[in-house]
Amino acid sequence: MGFVGYHEHKFTMNGVDYVSTGVKEDWDNDFAPGEIEYRDFSEWTLVDLLKSRGEHMVWIYDFGDHFSHTLTLIDIQRYRSLQETHAEPEYFITGGENCCPPDDVGGADGYNHMIEVLQNPDDEEYREYKDWLYEGFDPARFNIHEARMRCWDFERTVETIRMRMDGTIPPEMRPAPKVRPLSWPRLTAARRSAAGKDEEK
Repeated sequence: MGFVGYHEHKFTMNGVDYVSTGVKEDWDNDFAPGEIEYRDFSEWTLVDLLKSRGEHMVWIYDFGDHFSHTLTLIDIQRYRSLQETHAEPEYFITGGENCCPPDDVGGADGYNHMIEVLQNPDDEEYREYKDWLYEGFDPARFNIHEARMRCWDFERTVETIRMRMDGTIPPEMRPAPKVRPLSWPRLTAARRSAAGKDEEK
């Protein structure tokens, strides 16, 4: 979507909420057993839940702003691993339209209100929104290349975390070893040693 992503979110399907580990721990304290049904979403994937074409779930981003999205399974294809695709993405954006609403705008109603205000420079809230929004904000702008890059960046991050957990980071992805800079006496001695080797040659 393009949200920054610092708000809590959940997926809901068939009356079950799938929430983050932190939210689940809070709800464990807030609700009596069996009062509502919820699970830790880190233990599930989309393929665990969406089995048949036409099945859908709802994704709520930001419990305060309550941005609601419907995710619908429209087709099923064979899973392709990273090895099979030679680092091609496991998912791909085919299209889109309009700009993602900014975080903390007040949900769909707040976003629609902001769009109305931005169309009227004489509105007293116009300057407040212009100062608050990032430079170049355009509600009708959609750049498919940028959207794909956001997904690929996220995918690389997830894959790196997986490899770190498995201890399988390839050498080219490992951080370079830290080299302590030479102090002046050590630097001078190193230069003398190098000069001596040159004279020997």
